[in-house]
Amino acid sequence: MYSWLVTRYMWTYKEWEWDITIDGKPLKEKAFIISVANGKQFGYNFQIAPGANWTDGLLDIVIIKKFPKVLGGTLVLRAMNGTITDSPFVKHYHGKEITISHPKLKLMQTDGDAHECSNTIHFRIEKGKQKVIVP
Repeated sequence: MYSWLVTRYMWTYKEWEWDITIDGKPLKEKAFIISVANGKQFGYNFQIAPGANWTDGLLDIVIIKKFPKVLGGTLVLRAMNGTITDSPFVKHYHGKEITISHPKLKLMQTDGDAHECSNTIHFRIEKGKQKVIVP
């Protein structure tokens, strides 16, 4: 289903210019997708942030910039083999506090589900706060 949706809408989706702040440093980026991750992958081994480490106390910010649509499959292959951040169409940052805003932002996706949001969203991580039970 995800593959079908991405393929269907990739041709018409337009990039936006985003205001991003990472640990107090402002950044303007035109982006097709912005992902804030604490782990390496979405489902199905799609590695959006292959270098992410959920114990390092940092969030990974992956920005996929506008790319020639015919290269969409190449980006997917890079995500599947863990090299998406090596693409010239991808920027990768780390930070503890991230703010992302755009005047038209109304929806965001978390773990595969869409949620309404304001035009500014904030992310913050605190090292050592997540408890994990291991059998």
